[in-house]
Amino acid sequence: TVCTFYKYVSGPFQAANKFVALTPSYKESFDVHGNMAAVYFECHYFNVAIDPATGKPLWTAASHASFTGSARKVDGRWLFSYAIGAVPPVPIP
Repeated sequence: TVCTFYKYVSGPFQAANKFVALTPSYKESFDVHGNMAAVYFECHYFNVAIDPATGKPLWTAASHASFTGSARKVDGRWLFSYAIGAVPPVPIP
């Protein structure tokens, strides 16, 4: 399930990792049609663990993930009804 993936597999949600996620708004899409919605977003995760040499966060790219799927409104709550996860290319500034 999606919950199992995030709890046990996804690096950013593992306690030992010090990651932050950046999801640029131009890489999000929510196309709502009544009680159904097409969903797409990308997350770019960065390691912000403290560098012992400098005492500052590392800010190095750690992983990237994309989510394509659909959501359904059930009893007033939006729930994912279909999902595909993938690894998008690393963004180059």
